[in-house]
Amino acid sequence: MSKPMTVARYAKEHRGWFYGCLLLFALVAFFCLKAIYDMTVYGAKAPLYAFTAGMVGFGATALGSLPGFYFHKLSDKAEDWMLGSSAGMMLAAAIFSLLLPSIDASEKLFTSELAATLWVLFGVFLGVVFLLIINASMRIRPMKVPRSKLRAASGFLFLPSSFITFPKA
Repeated sequence: MSKPMTVARYAKEHRGWFYGCLLLFALVAFFCLKAIYDMTVYGAKAPLYAFTAGMVGFGATALGSLPGFYFHKLSDKAEDWMLGSSAGMMLAAAIFSLLLPSIDASEKLFTSELAATLWVLFGVFLGVVFLLIINASMRIRPMKVPRSKLRAASGFLFLPSSFITFPKA
């Protein structure tokens, strides 16, 4: 039986992933400290608004993840409801925050709205093809982890969720 995965063991076995996450954390910390400096020294308002919006997003994400720490078994109906609402929010975010502004921006390149929309849809299609090529070329296989062995304290929170699958009971 293998030892449970801890954060320290995962960091030793996957140094590139660990140092990449550490670098990203350092960059985020640097920009947060710079924003705080700009707010206190220069009285800048934009970093305050960005920092406040970021903290609201962080709080909402943290609040949304709390049930995962306490409910280890969910009914299929509850899981479907949660996945469906998440998919709906992401779909709305993609349409209202990504696709519509990109169509507005591409209207400056083309004279008609139809051509701008087709250009954006072509870009989306290329992105899907690119992701399918990446998926087909990856040689990573999911780990089989029994639900009884999966605990938040064992460090699995730092594994990408796509690498963890659960065998059928």
